[in-house]
Amino acid sequence: MDGSLGLVRGAAHARYALKDYTITAAYLEGQAVAIRYQRHALPAEMDDYELERILAANSGGLQWRLQPKDTFRPATFVNATYRRDDGVTATTYGKIFIAFEAPAVKASLEEQRRQTAERRHREEPAF
Repeated sequence: MDGSLGLVRGAAHARYALKDYTITAAYLEGQAVAIRYQRHALPAEMDDYELERILAANSGGLQWRLQPKDTFRPATFVNATYRRDDGVTATTYGKIFIAFEAPAVKASLEEQRRQTAERRHREEPAF
């Protein structure tokens, strides 16, 4: 797939169904760099036990640490953000879905921004 599933622009995406969940994964250079779990059965919200099980399944043998709330964006849809020692983050969004991102996602976004800035610079008219 071409990235139209929306996790990481320019990444290959795949969507899977497992029991009551839809799992969307983004791949860069063959590595999963972002994964989103969303419950498609009713009730749509995941309970705390489900979130704990998903975190455990994606721990990679490491421990998740709850991160402080972002005081600059207190009204966001984000319920909680966790971080592993290897830099992977897990963010819950209103208990509707949980998304995991590897540090490669941030690096990819920064590279895309750099390329966009370079392209705009080349397109600027010369006076």
